Amino acid sequence: MTRCYTDVATGSAVHYSECIVIRLFERIGDGATGDVYRAKLELYRSSGGSDTCDEPIVVKLSRTSEGQAALEHEYSIYEHLSTLRTPLKGIPPCLGLFDGDESEQSALILGDCGQTLALRTGRYEPAVTVSNIECSGYLRILDGLHAADVLHGDLRTWNMLIDDDGQPALIDFDRARRNPSQDDIVKERARLVKLLDGFEVDDDS
Repeated sequence: MTRCYTDVATGSAVHYSECIVIRLFERIGDGATGDVYRAKLELYRSSGGSDTCDEPIVVKLSRTSEGQAALEHEYSIYEHLSTLRTPLKGIPPCLGLFDGDESEQSALILGDCGQTLALRTGRYEPAVTVSNIECSGYLRILDGLHAADVLHGDLRTWNMLIDDDGQPALIDFDRARRNPSQDDIVKERARLVKLLDGFEVDDDS
């Protein structure tokens, strides 16, 4: 079965028989890399049927060549973490990177790990309050990253998530670095401890 859609950029008709469609919904973030949306994945088969992925996902879209390069770097970090013998809990599952062949727009597809700590109370709070269990969870994730020779590089409340079950996660690895020095590891862990103790560190770079 052949379907057709209109390319909004060129106005021309594009025909396809099998594809993955990403439907964007609420925009939940923006930054130097691009915009972040909650989304749904749909698979259209050549037989005419379709399936929708029930797992919640988020999509990071690049807007510039610099943003595209940042997404490619972030994807390389997820690729590295996927090779660990024991999967690291608290890192979003990465479903893939889709490159725009003739544009600067790329899409990084990730699992949705919940609400950012920065907006946990419904409005932006640079200083956060976490439980002892949550604190231990964030430190476990960071220690796992460091054991995998990855420095997060951008620990802020915006990049710390918590889901409805109270499971913590760290996101946004576009500034992450491989093979960091021991000094960098110690400083980054101290930064997270300071943040978890209720100090404001979002503007402390």
